[in-house]
Amino acid sequence: MPSTSSTVSTACSCSSSQNEIARSRKKTIRNFNGTLMTRNYIRPESQEDLVEQMQSMHAMGRPKKIAVVGAFSSFAFPQMEVGNDEASPEDGNCSELPHAGTLIVDMGLMNKVVSLDKGQSCVTVEAGISWESLVRFLKEHELAVENLSAYTKVTVAGAAGTGTHGSGSNILASQFLSMQIVDAKGQLHCIRDPKLFTHLGVLGIVSTITLRCVPLFYIKQSCYRFPEWAMLENLFGSERLMVKVLEENFSMMLRISIKDASHPVLCFLRKKAVDGMDDSHSETFFEAPLVRGCLSNNYGGRQSTEKTTLTDCYDAVLPDHSTLSRPSDAPMPYYQGEYFVPLADGLEAINAFLMQAKKNASFEKVLPSGFKIRFVRSDDHYMSPCTNLPCTPFFLAFQLSLYGSYAEVDAVLKDIEDGFQHANVLFTSHWGKCTHGGHAEINGHMKDQAELFNKKRAMFDPDNCFLWENSELGKLLLA
Repeated sequence: MPSTSSTVSTACSCSSSQNEIARSRKKTIRNFNGTLMTRNYIRPESQEDLVEQMQSMHAMGRPKKIAVVGAFSSFAFPQMEVGNDEASPEDGNCSELPHAGTLIVDMGLMNKVVSLDKGQSCVTVEAGISWESLVRFLKEHELAVENLSAYTKVTVAGAAGTGTHGSGSNILASQFLSMQIVDAKGQLHCIRDPKLFTHLGVLGIVSTITLRCVPLFYIKQSCYRFPEWAMLENLFGSERLMVKVLEENFSMMLRISIKDASHPVLCFLRKKAVDGMDDSHSETFFEAPLVRGCLSNNYGGRQSTEKTTLTDCYDAVLPDHSTLSRPSDAPMPYYQGEYFVPLADGLEAINAFLMQAKKNASFEKVLPSGFKIRFVRSDDHYMSPCTNLPCTPFFLAFQLSLYGSYAEVDAVLKDIEDGFQHANVLFTSHWGKCTHGGHAEINGHMKDQAELFNKKRAMFDPDNCFLWENSELGKLLLA
């Protein structure tokens, strides 16, 4: 816990009488590409307010089911059942929670820094704070987080809770030191077991998080252009060489085109810089030339420019908007998918993906920016999609920005999953993003990990208030 001598307190408490509570009308909860509707919702303003309200509702014998929302950034809800679509697939994925007794807990008002302990290099925040707000606060104190979400408007608890890895090589939750959760009865618990930090929203309502912070640092990004994917096949064919490259860099990201038959690749290497003036970059990387200046891109009908080779403070470099998150002027619905493949299977997985894209012309429409590959270290969290089941040091993350109707997107996802299966590639899926086969089926080989997680989960939520039995996650945990 933070020591009082070196702690900067920043929290303020609010009376629950000021809290917005509405149970007599429907509240529309929108995520990027869909809608959840419920008659019951609360917006707690502090941990004390949250505890008080949950205790009060438990005394009245409700709620039966609880769903927690933050920045509404998920594209899938694996812990929840949803009812029939209320709109056509062309309009997105509009769904209503089927249980009349469902309570939505909106954490949008619990968005403050609670305390900063410079002596212990840790910061405690409320679960609904965005990564953007946390970074801004730490920067005022010449501090930083080790890894940052690529889309910084998501909440700290929400992004980390699905195993999201951000722009670095570790999942975001690897920075956590502890979490406080409030259960369905309004009881407060402290979780310090790192294996539970990928919480998936089913342990309880995450109220506060303590995470490590580090001195403020700079990143230099070097961009290289490979005219064809074949130039990288030798690199991907050697796991030893790939690990060496990944260990030498802060992170590595590839963007692979599917419009051109040769599949040109942009490679972004990021290293820690000495300072903001550190502009030393190797002129080549595996014979590919360095790219400077800006690139012009067209993603889903939206023109954008993107910096290539640069040096700046980490918070200006790590957020990566080359795969845009729900552009407001996009001419069609927008979705995200993400699959994780062990490093040893990386070459086969990429070639399988490209083969499917060659056979199906709709890939170019649905994936106008091609696809991105990031590299994520394996971890020991029970429910992380990069949990170290195949004994691999790194996973490839296939990041997909998909434009089109739900039916078009689903057809492309099916082809991708079929391609991986036919190539005999082991793969998992991101819990908060879209799949065709379903999270329970795709992540089914995690069943031993899921059993261990479920035993711990049941200690905090014995009545399954936070888990729908017939949801994707319920199918896996309660099988």
